[in-house]
Amino acid sequence: MDRKEFDEICKLARLKSDTEDFYERFLDALSVLQTVNDFDGEYIAKYNINDCEQEPSDDLPKEGITKDEALLNAKRKNYGYFEIDRYVGE
Repeated sequence: MDRKEFDEICKLARLKSDTEDFYERFLDALSVLQTVNDFDGEYIAKYNINDCEQEPSDDLPKEGITKDEALLNAKRKNYGYFEIDRYVGE
């Protein structure tokens, strides 16, 4: 990777790339990732590194709290529901 590509990546990631040391460390990290990517051997995928075989507990319904109890400590309520400042989503 040349310096121009590196500067563009830093700009997109909003990183300050003003030192040569940061550029060299970035190249070192990329070389480590490349050796992982170049691995050509057999491996066994381990999804659970612990040998503990624990069965999930049953999902049993239990008694919940009432609407009044849920709203008890709410800072703001409106029409019997929580009122929030704003929703930030998609």
